Amino acid sequence: MSSIKIRELNYAIGTREILHQVNLEIATGEFFFLLGPSGSGKTTLLRQLAGFTRPSSGEIFLNDKRINDLPARYRNMGMVFQSYALFPHLSVGENIRYGLEIRKLSRETQTLKIQEALERVGLTGYENRLPGSLSGGEQQRVALARALVIEPHVLLLDEPLSNLDAQLRIRMRRELRDIQKQLGITAVYVTHDQDEALSMADRMAVLVDGHILQLGSPHEIYYQPADTFIANFIGKANLLRTAIRDIKPLGNGTQDILLETDLGPLWSRSHKPNLKKDQLIFCCIRPESIQMEVPGEPLQERDNRVEGTVMDTRFYGESRELSLMFQPALPLMAVISNPRQGAFQKGDKFHFRIPPAEIILLDK
Repeated sequence: MSSIKIRELNYAIGTREILHQVNLEIATGEFFFLLGPSGSGKTTLLRQLAGFTRPSSGEIFLNDKRINDLPARYRNMGMVFQSYALFPHLSVGENIRYGLEIRKLSRETQTLKIQEALERVGLTGYENRLPGSLSGGEQQRVALARALVIEPHVLLLDEPLSNLDAQLRIRMRRELRDIQKQLGITAVYVTHDQDEALSMADRMAVLVDGHILQLGSPHEIYYQPADTFIANFIGKANLLRTAIRDIKPLGNGTQDILLETDLGPLWSRSHKPNLKKDQLIFCCIRPESIQMEVPGEPLQERDNRVEGTVMDTRFYGESRELSLMFQPALPLMAVISNPRQGAFQKGDKFHFRIPPAEIILLDK
């Protein structure tokens, strides 16, 4: 379908800089996410792609064609807005027909395409209903059908699931990704929801203050965050200041690193380059990496073994989150994937293991 290239893109309103030196490539057929906190510039970047605003400087290419000066109506991009932006006085069919009429297709072709679009989003038979009679999930599907019916080069989605309840949001994530992959369409999706990005994206860019801080797959960004901000923003993280006390090369760029931490000495197995003895860094331990020790189970080489006291528990059905206190007074969070594994009463002490490969090293 389409590939997008953004080169040295800047956008400012007066003296206020919104986007700064954005460089990005999105591959054909990729489901790409722009993730970041409110005010990070992600929706502004989406609007730049759509042609609603123009860069202060820099270039945007679609299939190697520069489109900076191409009006939005000629870019052939489908847009799904957060509010869905349906015309309340028009039926479902007429809402979907809108983009086809602008393209001056025959009435017969329009009707055929509307039926195909409704079938694709599971709304066959809804063409005569008004948007006000639909649920939030159904309105979202209509907005998606309207964006897809014009057979766009690129599908742009601006937090399209934020108005849905939790269960429907999870279901629509799967359906949106299935539709995108079936069509093979290039899609760019804006969200501040980490779960959406982690579960749906092929790749993502994390934006903060108009800058791209990190670019990569969900797996790369979750397990190899660029810094402590991203480690905290993507998922949950226990962060510790630490000093490197020993380095033991293992070959192929892998090293066993002995760390001095408030939790005591810990071993990390890392591919991070340019580490030096006595260097001060951070380590990140994901809550699910703090594992309950199973009695009688042998420890692996250099496994880290620690004892913690349960201070609080939160039950989430498929998992249980523990607030733990380690000596001397270090609070950490752990997630136990099998909630039946124990009663976890406040004050209980347990031994936990932290595999060295699960300890992530960060410069800042």
